[in-house]
Amino acid sequence: MVGEVSGRSKRDRGERLEILTLSIGVGVLFGFFLWEKTGLQPGGWVVPGYIAFFLSDPWLLVVLVLSSVLTLYIYRISEFWFLSFGQRKIVFILVLSILISECVHFITELFLESKSDFESKTIGYIVPGLIALSAERQGVPKTLSAIFICSVLVRLFLIFLFGEVVSVL
Repeated sequence: MVGEVSGRSKRDRGERLEILTLSIGVGVLFGFFLWEKTGLQPGGWVVPGYIAFFLSDPWLLVVLVLSSVLTLYIYRISEFWFLSFGQRKIVFILVLSILISECVHFITELFLESKSDFESKTIGYIVPGLIALSAERQGVPKTLSAIFICSVLVRLFLIFLFGEVVSVL
């Protein structure tokens, strides 16, 4: 009995990772087409696919957006004290994103008893930094609207391919 449960969860995890991989790939394509047609970058190439995969978890999305905006504004405040451009800016924002995301995950697990599974942690470390980088270049409203449009389209594509399986991920 125990073997069946762990075998089933391993299979479910494998299916989830396959759908996540497809979601990221489709997100890259849709993000590229959105960028080509409108000039709006949806937060980085992998962001729409990740967000589309997690659209059924609104709390995770709220935390993701708050982490991204906090990363951006801390960067803008600290930019006053030192010059950061090019690779320095990218590294600074990504490292800042990791630190902020770690703090946010610690707080949510401590006070809200949030689930601490692998996927909910991985979306929160690099993706907010990618969103913050994009928002720094083109503005927060444009970035969030591009992410929303692209992620919803990717999610609809996944639902079209897999049906209701995607809605319970």
